Parts: sequence; C-alpha cells; structure tokens
Amino acid sequence: MYLLGAREFIKMPAGTFYEPYWKNTKEECLQIINKFKEEPKTFLDITDLHVFGDNFGSMSFTGNKEDDYIFYYDANVVGDANPSTTLYLVLDENELPDIILINDDEYNIIQLTKDEIIKIKNNFINNVFYKYETCEWVVEELDKLSKEYNSIVDVHIRS
Repeated sequence: MYLLGAREFIKMPAGTFYEPYWKNTKEECLQIINKFKEEPKTFLDITDLHVFGDNFGSMSFTGNKEDDYIFYYDANVVGDANPSTTLYLVLDENELPDIILINDDEYNIIQLTKDEIIKIKNNFINNVFYKYETCEWVVEELDKLSKEYNSIVDVHIRS
C-alpha cells in the first residue's frame, strides 16, 4: 500500500487500484500523510475505489449493473485534479478487502467481492480502456510544480 503524490502516481501502470484524495489545501494533504504514517491500516476502509487508466481517464465502480459496474471518466492527474493538493492511496490486489461496498447513491449500496472487483478491473483494462501515451506536458508540468514549491506532488510513502 502506497500513498503517492501526482508525480509518482502518473508512473503507475494501467490497472492500478487506487482511492483519490482530492483536497483543497496542502494542510489537508499533510493531515492525510501524518495519519497514513501513524495508522496505515485505517486506510483499508475503501469507500471510493478506482482503477487507473492513464492521464486521460480512469474507472470508478458504480451500481450500474448494465455496464458491469464500470464508469469510465476523465479523472486526469493533471487537468481535473489539482496535483498540488491531491494524494492517491495505491493498493495491490492482495491488499483489497474481501468485500467492498459500492455506493451508487445513499439508498443503493452494492456489495462486491475482491474476485468480482478484479474481474471487473480486468474487463475494463482488456475491453473498455483505450491506452494513450502519457503526454510529455503532464510530466513537465509535474516536474515544474515539484521544483517550484509543492512537496505534495512528490509524496511517496509505503506502509
């Protein structure tokens, strides 16, 4: 299990499981970092599981059975998310909980097993996801942010 900033996260391969922490301030990110260092196991209570594709799009799980629970959207590491105030909890398949609750809305909670989650991820990577090459401008922007002022971009902590 890793807690990563945007510059480290963009290096992850397609198919990586993650939970995003889009925050408003660096201080909020520092609180998450400190909690992760002190109690990493508390982060295994996954509430917003995603599968990384690339900077153009990732997958989140929904309660929509017609789409095999796949929701593909443009969760850009640079673009939609602010890389200066975003952290990513990255999980290996073996670290996923045995049961994950998917919240379609407050009235519709769907329970999926780890095996079902992995099967859905594989379907996304093999049949839905279209691989783009990582844009050079993304790497350049993250390098620039890192050098200028923002240590959040460079976070790389393993539990």
